[in-house]
Amino acid sequence: MNWLDHTQTAMVNPNAVDLDDVTYLIPHFSDIDPLRKSIERVGLINAPVVQMSPSGVIIPVMGRRRMQCLRELGKSEIPAKVLPKHMPVADGFALAFWDNAAHRNFDPATRAYIVKRLLELNSRETIASDFLPVLGVAPKGPRLELLKRIGSMEHSVLKALADARINEKTAALLCDLDSHDRIRLLELMESLHLNTNKIFEVISWLVDLSVVNEKTIDELLARQEVGCILADDSPLVERAERFRNLVRSWKFPELVLREQEFHAWAKNIAQPGISVRPTPMFENPQCVVEVHVHSLDEAESVVDALKRKEESRP
Repeated sequence: MNWLDHTQTAMVNPNAVDLDDVTYLIPHFSDIDPLRKSIERVGLINAPVVQMSPSGVIIPVMGRRRMQCLRELGKSEIPAKVLPKHMPVADGFALAFWDNAAHRNFDPATRAYIVKRLLELNSRETIASDFLPVLGVAPKGPRLELLKRIGSMEHSVLKALADARINEKTAALLCDLDSHDRIRLLELMESLHLNTNKIFEVISWLVDLSVVNEKTIDELLARQEVGCILADDSPLVERAERFRNLVRSWKFPELVLREQEFHAWAKNIAQPGISVRPTPMFENPQCVVEVHVHSLDEAESVVDALKRKEESRP
């Protein structure tokens, strides 16, 4: 049934609509200011769609952000389309979905929330045939369950994902933590202005350390070394890198020790224009020596010197 054919137009006070009701919510994490300015300039073009809930409260189905803008603009009466009370929630959510899908490219956070809500309201067969092709999500495999878990997280975490301040890999890690630890880690990472890749690294290290050492995230972050770095008045970029290096030293103590020993050795033999690099993760004792020269003649003289050095060996 096309429920929109069964609406009635009525004048509604936007302040009487429960915009906190999430029955038909399709999240939108972008700035609402352009929409408000548009409505202020040209007025309301498309009437919102609402429904009377079983408890007798008016809830939004489509046009939630439009009604929020109208509230902020001081409107006390607007035209709205009212859906029948007996319309199933799954049908109303489908209306909201298609209304948004017609003019939006869903960001990763919104996609995850939609998948979570669809799994609550529909059979997997219906989701696979009607919705997942539009979302670009495979109907089988572990990603569907992962998106459901991501979509269940707090608004602040989803907004960070929508804004690309964290990536989906980081969101997947955060799913395994409790709400307190998620928010604590996210706030800390953002206070240090780490980029998305480094945020993933640091959080993955902390999660592993928490499991291996049987310590909570709070206990790890309460260590004196962390407090000293965060309380320092050095530039933020330096503090962020020191914090990352500290957590890395907890996660890979032997590797960090070998790095320190190698850099101390390399410093002792340092010569202008010559650099020495170990193999990745010190997987073998080999190293790479780079010589920077200013001309082909200089390069030739360096090679000749190395040949004579090799020939002079007993």
